[in-house]
Amino acid sequence: MSPQASGPPAWANWHAFEQEGGSGNGALEYVLYSDSRWVGEVTEGIGPYELLNTIGGPAHPDIGRAQPVLALRAEQALERPPFPEDTTQHIRGTFHGGWIDEEVAALLSLMFTVRCRSGGMWRVFDPGKDPRGKPYTFDLQPPPLASDDSGPQLPHLPPQVDFEEAVDWLNNYRRLPAKQALTLARVARAFQLGLWSADDDPDLAWLRLISALETAAKAWSGKPKESDMEQLRRTWLELAGLLEKVESELQGQIAALIAPQSKIKNSVLRFIKEFAPEPPSERPRDFERLDWDKLEGHFAAIYDRRSEMLHEAIPLPVPMTSPVLRFTQEPPWPETSFTTGYYDSNWPQEKAPMPLWAFSYIVAGALRNWWRSLLSE
Repeated sequence: MSPQASGPPAWANWHAFEQEGGSGNGALEYVLYSDSRWVGEVTEGIGPYELLNTIGGPAHPDIGRAQPVLALRAEQALERPPFPEDTTQHIRGTFHGGWIDEEVAALLSLMFTVRCRSGGMWRVFDPGKDPRGKPYTFDLQPPPLASDDSGPQLPHLPPQVDFEEAVDWLNNYRRLPAKQALTLARVARAFQLGLWSADDDPDLAWLRLISALETAAKAWSGKPKESDMEQLRRTWLELAGLLEKVESELQGQIAALIAPQSKIKNSVLRFIKEFAPEPPSERPRDFERLDWDKLEGHFAAIYDRRSEMLHEAIPLPVPMTSPVLRFTQEPPWPETSFTTGYYDSNWPQEKAPMPLWAFSYIVAGALRNWWRSLLSE
């Protein structure tokens, strides 16, 4: 009997494949969609998996138009765990919203800051039967990708991806402990869905990317200890300023009560300070450049806008959800948001510091740097 899951499906299937010395259960093949052109393919070195190029992308890719570009062939060594007998019990398990195919697609999305999703299974290789496999389209459902006529939200996505580096990234993933692998899988899924929904629903894309960032920051174990007051100075400067005027002992007691409310925000700001990527190699004009030395302040403002959206139903500011290409057609693209008003509302740049593309660039780089760090913990 094949081993059952002890981690996310693609990770667990890889470990089961190694434990079994291969697989006698046949293989399944899934089709992966992207709006980038993928160059090359991977047929060995990633355990039970192969990534086969369908030659499905156009010679000149059209960002915003998804094509079937890869076939993921997966040897089946993992036995699906049984459903819980007690259905009244809440068990989160290893759920990340998908199966092996979406897990691998999400990891590819995070590796290369590229849109990549599964369209489902399209071929079955049963053991002892036709080695060429049998077509299977019952579950085949190409993921819809909407576009915005006024221009893409993410103009920096690569039109072409050479994904040979995927071998090292995926082997890094396989070597992680089960708990870390599950966290990374959930982070990658949130990131993947954030990129995919950007043109259709930029507000949702922002929330998904922030969710990926929060999840990674919460799991990160390399953060130094700081006092409650230090935490408030980082995340709630106005309140910290008021507490500075209070007697020392009372100040500490009040800070201890309030600091947990900003714990996740503080973790995100620390995470960005530790793992933020270098600025893009091509920078815009000075007045359009984001001040990389003030990323913590920028992310604090973004987090405040996120809280307003979730807890007060206030949509994200127009400068954070407007397509960049309304202003320019070629890189380098503006890294900062424009001060914009709408009806009786207005958002100075410090309150809406960057467009979605710049945020996704920073989040992607930070998450990859964190991923690289996991094996050294």
